[in-house]
Amino acid sequence: MSPWKLNLSHDWFYFRLQVPETDSTIDLITWKLLVSHALNLYGLLGQSLHFDILHNERNTCIIRCYERDRQTFTTAITTITWELKEAGLEGEGYCCLRILNSSKYLLGVTEDRHPVSCR
Repeated sequence: MSPWKLNLSHDWFYFRLQVPETDSTIDLITWKLLVSHALNLYGLLGQSLHFDILHNERNTCIIRCYERDRQTFTTAITTITWELKEAGLEGEGYCCLRILNSSKYLLGVTEDRHPVSCR
């Protein structure tokens, strides 16, 4: 029996996020800070959740987390707000993270689909 095993299960869940209040380019370190700040809502449990930033472009990024943590990520990301200057971004007022797309597959968040408006 070989010790190597190919795991084709879907362990990852993908999100395409946006900070809609700014048009400035957000770097990888700032994205890591924003998502980590949102996860602080869950204290030590939130801080221990693993996520990777796969791509960023202007004010959007694609992240992945374990599928078992999907609900925690969704709740944390959609409930947190902070001042733009506090987050190191240009502008006045408050900002939040917006989930543009989410999927079990990377292709589901790379396509440019328009989210359902909640206005």
